[in-house]
Amino acid sequence: MRCFIAIDIPPEVKENVGRLINDLRPYSTGVRWVRPEGIHITLRFLGEVKDKLLPELHTSIRAALEGIGPFQIHLKGTGVFPDYRRPRVLWIGIEESSGLSAIHEKTEDALVRLGFQRETRPFNPHLTAGRIKSLREIRDLMREWRGHKDDEFGKIDVSEIHLMKSTLKPTGAEYESLYTIKLNEGGLDGKG
Repeated sequence: MRCFIAIDIPPEVKENVGRLINDLRPYSTGVRWVRPEGIHITLRFLGEVKDKLLPELHTSIRAALEGIGPFQIHLKGTGVFPDYRRPRVLWIGIEESSGLSAIHEKTEDALVRLGFQRETRPFNPHLTAGRIKSLREIRDLMREWRGHKDDEFGKIDVSEIHLMKSTLKPTGAEYESLYTIKLNEGGLDGKG
């Protein structure tokens, strides 16, 4: 199954992002906007993972994160990947956080010990708001998107991370939390 490791977003932050998406929707038909209820912070996309590896995967990550306590992150600003000349992804930024960096590094180390390839791209935490499918007629959208580069979208109290399952459907990806790893407790709650 397709899996990834993520931080869930509280409803009030999803609502803030949803308002921005709804305000900008009329500016371009060439964007596939993310459904606000599916917004999350991806720590690491794993790709296809065999069911039998899941118990070892979450046990290893739980052990790697022992001693890391809850922390807060701030969502601020907008941008694009790879750049404004060839935008493909519209994102909402996350201010630098030592807690988030520590979780990413320790999770990455645990994954490498399990045989996953180390991620070669630098960790650039963000929320994906939309994916640009056509560069036609996006000038107005880019102007509006840049106009939110200093906006604040809220704070997230991070006290757990999730091992998620992603199911691709014609209406978009659907996500399900398979396991929750609580920070500073080393505790693990299985779901499903």
